[in-house]
Amino acid sequence: MKYDFCTVTDKNYVYKWLALCHSIDRHMPDSKIWVLCLDNESKTVINKLGRKNIETVSIAGMKYPELEKLRETRTKQEFAWTCKPAIMNYLLTEKNVKEMVFVDADLFFYSSVDPIFEKYKDASILITSHKFSKKKAYIADIVGYYNSGFIIFRNDEISRACVLKYKNQCIDWCYNYHDNGRHGDQSYLKTWPKEFKKVEEISEKGINLGTWNLERYRVQKKDAMFYIDDEPLICYHFHGLIAYLGKNATIKLYPITVHHKKIYDFYLKELQKAYDEILAVDPEWKLGFAKKLSFLRIIKQYITQKIRTLCLHTH
Repeated sequence: MKYDFCTVTDKNYVYKWLALCHSIDRHMPDSKIWVLCLDNESKTVINKLGRKNIETVSIAGMKYPELEKLRETRTKQEFAWTCKPAIMNYLLTEKNVKEMVFVDADLFFYSSVDPIFEKYKDASILITSHKFSKKKAYIADIVGYYNSGFIIFRNDEISRACVLKYKNQCIDWCYNYHDNGRHGDQSYLKTWPKEFKKVEEISEKGINLGTWNLERYRVQKKDAMFYIDDEPLICYHFHGLIAYLGKNATIKLYPITVHHKKIYDFYLKELQKAYDEILAVDPEWKLGFAKKLSFLRIIKQYITQKIRTLCLHTH
């Protein structure tokens, strides 16, 4: 099926964003990808890629003047969060997209979303909870019960009303700290199921899987497919993943930010393909990578990761 995907990126997330695009092209090949570029560097290099199913959008192009003013008063992360419902609102109202899937730029698809659309065919809005593990359940009170990195909207009055309110809320307040039940953009999602009709929570374990809940499940790989407690892995959210450049423009990962070797190894190969594609149009591109680790720090992180994995398997 054909979907409209949308996301937000800046120059530091472009290679992760492009890996996301590759995964969409592989599993949902007829889809269109809309990307809100938060700086000139990201928009320039994305346009150079010349991909026909990708359309770049700028802050100025959406004609929300209040957004540009907020750039100076919020951190880069807070500003990116603020812009998420703005691009959603723009696509629903100005571009009249029929079915929109918002995804964070560091998300990656391992299979198609078709089964989700088929199962929840009567819903206007689909959201995912964090499904925190028991030892991380307390975090829900801080960052919110729902995760805003994956949201589906069908373009109707319910979705448009929800997104407009969401946009205005984030313009009014969207900061990276806890304040009277608010935190960033995603704490606003907690009222949606009661406030709006036809809002459903996706129950599938393989949607928007992430570091916050991975330890709850058994992960298996069968015939090139990953399964989460026997349910197919549809998309994984690589929140907190840190990469650096090794020799010959080879991407390496901070070991401590790797939470499942096979899932992350597959993603690393896709990141490398995406980065190589960027280098083909901009050979000097090195944005978005962290400082190279010393040998000693690599060893320390590997030990920490192995201990964490051992504790997980013996839990």
